[in-house]
Amino acid sequence: MGCTVKAAELARQGMGILRRRVAAAEPRSPLVLDIRQRAREMGIPLASLFKRVRGSKSALHKSNAYTATAKMVRVLGGELYVEWED
Repeated sequence: MGCTVKAAELARQGMGILRRRVAAAEPRSPLVLDIRQRAREMGIPLASLFKRVRGSKSALHKSNAYTATAKMVRVLGGELYVEWED
């Protein structure tokens, strides 16, 4: 016979066993940072944005991340282009 998740958490707390939460890695790409910031400003959770674009919660970690990134920029009302510094 098992116990509920809540009961297990309470038991862990009672024994002093705390679950460490690992912070998500901060992206290094300025483009990804801009997408995160815009999504926060619009009140759109990243998980729902990823799901809308790719059908998964981790759109930026897939092999065709460029396509997913371009779609996210469009969904957020932006435009993706290259500007060369000469």
